[in-house]
Amino acid sequence: MQIDLWGMENTIGLIIEDKISPVIYSNQAGGYSCLHPEVRGYFVPVEFKGCILAKFMNEQYTTGWVLNESFYDDIPEIMKQLYDYFCEHYSFELDQSKIDKNIEAWVYLIAKREVVESRYSGILQGFPETFTAILTWSNSD
Repeated sequence: MQIDLWGMENTIGLIIEDKISPVIYSNQAGGYSCLHPEVRGYFVPVEFKGCILAKFMNEQYTTGWVLNESFYDDIPEIMKQLYDYFCEHYSFELDQSKIDKNIEAWVYLIAKREVVESRYSGILQGFPETFTAILTWSNSD
């Protein structure tokens, strides 16, 4: 079973990688080069706020299919918003082992559990201590 995310508009989300998931997610990524990377896993929509949301939606993070300096400058704020969105249960960082594979609308991340017990259940439950994910959003073309 495959779900193509290329039609989503004004949506940003994480694809949490899981090799045994029956669902394959794909998105049109890489700007005008029209790449279609895919991965097995689970899609979780994410709400971003303020100027970060505007930059995702107005394609200010890309030059063609390449992520521009503005994206990498905003990484601390992007990771903070992910941390806040997931109720401080997981921290996120760029997957340095795949940094050269990051393209517009397809960015590799690593998540690490921060809170073992909390009075808030959080959005993600039952996931491992550490997992990989792809941050994805509407393609620029």
